Amino acid sequence: MKKTIGLITILVILALALIYLFVIRQSVQRPKVVCNYQYQEAQYFLASTTNFLLIDQGTAPDPRVIIVYDLNKCAKVYEGQYSKPFALAGETATYWDPINDEVSDENCPKNKDYLKEGLGVGLESHIALNLSNLTKKSLGEVRCSPRQ
Repeated sequence: MKKTIGLITILVILALALIYLFVIRQSVQRPKVVCNYQYQEAQYFLASTTNFLLIDQGTAPDPRVIIVYDLNKCAKVYEGQYSKPFALAGETATYWDPINDEVSDENCPKNKDYLKEGLGVGLESHIALNLSNLTKKSLGEVRCSPRQ
């Protein structure tokens, strides 16, 4: 009889825990925010997190435009250029950010090759963009890339 009462007690506690996990806890979660966002011409979904929507904009090869919307504020909070590869880990986006440093044969060995092909040339810094505070941090790499 004691074993039966103990088993019933454990089952009741387990049932209450499941009710909490799947019913009460989900109803207590923060309310969903609905933002009215309409894609503009040449805008494409890039990535998202719980709090941010990232949009790719453009019709040409890299560099393109990255737009960040804060879903809690329902507002655009950042716009800048980026080149791929692009990665998102948590609330940090990593990509190549065009910089205005002067291109030379030293920092861009393919400079003359790109120019012979009728392309432009630019330098890019590998960065991490913290979406929570919109700060850019250099990852210590610079590369040369062709421009259309």
